[in-house]
Amino acid sequence: ELRAAGSSLPVVILTARDSSLAAEFSGRTPSVMARKSDSSFAFPLGNVELAFPLNPAGPVGEVAVVTRTGTERGPRLAEPPSLSPADLVKYAGTYWSDELQVSYSVEVTAGKLFVHKPGASGVELKLFAPDLFAANVGKLSFRRGSDGNVSGFRLSTSRSEGIEFVRKDG
Repeated sequence: ELRAAGSSLPVVILTARDSSLAAEFSGRTPSVMARKSDSSFAFPLGNVELAFPLNPAGPVGEVAVVTRTGTERGPRLAEPPSLSPADLVKYAGTYWSDELQVSYSVEVTAGKLFVHKPGASGVELKLFAPDLFAANVGKLSFRRGSDGNVSGFRLSTSRSEGIEFVRKDG
């Protein structure tokens, strides 16, 4: 399994299945990719290709996303730490976005972290790296204040990048 993300790339988990490669972007259903070469794979629909610069010294260190408009590289992410229910509670709270004029709530239910948008049911957040979660709503990069407590997050989606949310409680 390889986890990668870039500044404007969604979080992607790549998993080898038999002789194929499946890509899961930001918590969405995995898609099986078609092999193009020893180091590149393409999605069955659309014009997106993932390329892996070969590294003779060891495992792949990054992934390149190639589209009609260009190429963006993202580093390989370390395996995420496992979080206890007590760790997850530190993210729970209400967060406000001035840009969107909306509050999102983050809650722990049955040992899992969920984000709730107004008028929608909760969506489970998957941990990808320290303070980095993703779901089908996008990528949430949590920030911490000087005291080490969670103070907000940045939401990045397929249409928007870096939407600021500030914690309004705790």
